[in-house]
Amino acid sequence: MDFIYSGKTDKLKKMSHLNVVGEVKYLCFPRDKSEISEAYNYAIQKGLKPFPLGGGSNTLIGDVETYLIISDLFLNKKWDEKNNYVTVTPNWNINSLLITAAKKGLYGLEFLAGIPAHLGGLAFMNAGAYGQEISDYFEYIEFFNGKDFLIMKDFNELEYRKSNIIGFITELCLRFNQINKDQIKNQILNNIQNFIVKRKQTQPLEYPNLGCFFKNPQVIQPNGEIKTISTGMLIEQANLKGYTIGGAMVSHKHGNFLINRGDAKFGDFVELIKIVQDTIQEKFNIDLELEVKILNG
Repeated sequence: MDFIYSGKTDKLKKMSHLNVVGEVKYLCFPRDKSEISEAYNYAIQKGLKPFPLGGGSNTLIGDVETYLIISDLFLNKKWDEKNNYVTVTPNWNINSLLITAAKKGLYGLEFLAGIPAHLGGLAFMNAGAYGQEISDYFEYIEFFNGKDFLIMKDFNELEYRKSNIIGFITELCLRFNQINKDQIKNQILNNIQNFIVKRKQTQPLEYPNLGCFFKNPQVIQPNGEIKTISTGMLIEQANLKGYTIGGAMVSHKHGNFLINRGDAKFGDFVELIKIVQDTIQEKFNIDLELEVKILNG
């Protein structure tokens, strides 16, 4: 199978948004659904655990030899438009998708502009920003669970930054808002650019990063209400901005971003994550849950 790599390859290193990857033994790039199924069968035969990677924008990868990492990078890209419904493959970069949609008079997901991620990964984690979540715009998601291709249509009870998808996302149908006037189309494009500029101003996008490393914790108030607290604010109040382990550092610009200053190793980030979690627990009695995934072993 020419899409599965066994042994050393630099393909994953080039994909890493953090520029940190350990030794990965098994890696594959399926091009269609049949090869996705083949990849899962290969993993079973080798006694490996399949790991859908998507575009790699939300995963910290160490030395991996017990997983078959499956990327969507080379899937045959699809865009099937009918009125305000668009069916696509998961390997669309979200910014390319937003611009393509805007030029066609479709809008709604501009709040995700500036995130350097594939659509499938954003769907898998139910990504959101500015009070909105991507799941608000799903019509359906197709995914392969290792045996069958299944369709999910109910997204009403998805958790914060988490979906209940177990498997490899193969197709998504998005429900956009639709307009026709050229002037408004230009306004959508301007809105996309404004979100991108805002992210650049508030996030350290000039450094390799995986976005927010930790979820914003939800804390029960004395009156019983649940309040979401900014992790970035907690990290700033704990005076952890700028804290450095090796080449890994807590960003000065945004406390919830751990960045690679240029020569960081996997272990640097693992140690820095623990220090941040332990410090926030000690100072505020809050357990920070990771938003990124760590793959090792």
